Amino acid sequence: MGVNFTATFQHSLDFKSIEEFKEELVKGDRFPKTVQFILQVNEHNPHLRRNWSINRERIIESMNFDPFDPILIGDEEYIEVYGPGGFDFIFNRSICEFTSCFRWYSFLVNPDLQQELRNICKEVADYFGYDFSIYIGDSYCTLDYVFEGRDMDYFKEAIKRRFGESQETLKELLDKADKERSSAGYYIDNFSDIANKSTDHNAFC
Repeated sequence: MGVNFTATFQHSLDFKSIEEFKEELVKGDRFPKTVQFILQVNEHNPHLRRNWSINRERIIESMNFDPFDPILIGDEEYIEVYGPGGFDFIFNRSICEFTSCFRWYSFLVNPDLQQELRNICKEVADYFGYDFSIYIGDSYCTLDYVFEGRDMDYFKEAIKRRFGESQETLKELLDKADKERSSAGYYIDNFSDIANKSTDHNAFC
């Protein structure tokens, strides 16, 4: 099975704010690049057409939980916002993992797809109020850190212990993948160049 692209974000949203995030994705005004990308993906992949939905779940099965707090996200729960284009956002109370239908290596090797996904990640990071996202292949189980209730500082330290420092560029990450024949490594994107880039929408699966 191939390795998928994932992006991890810091956030400080409560449950009500995540519901609002879902509604903003539906409306699309605050996510124009995301909406355009999804339309293109769905055109080529009609099986990925679906409505935006939200789901709230316990991380650990137990009979001892109190009812869900209507606002705060507890240590023992996660929130999933999923929708068209294979898009899936999974939140604990501190971090969010984003996945779509695209492979990790395709993201690294295809500059148009790479820029499209970076544009989307910038829109999401801006909405969350932070200026970075971390890209890593899903074979390294970012989702485990979400389900464990970890925060961004813990996540950064964990992947640094495992892989060392972030690669300086995505090109370095691609060269590493080609040389080592693996998806190991990660990249912290601060979007410093994003305003100067454009794409031709030929990146879709």
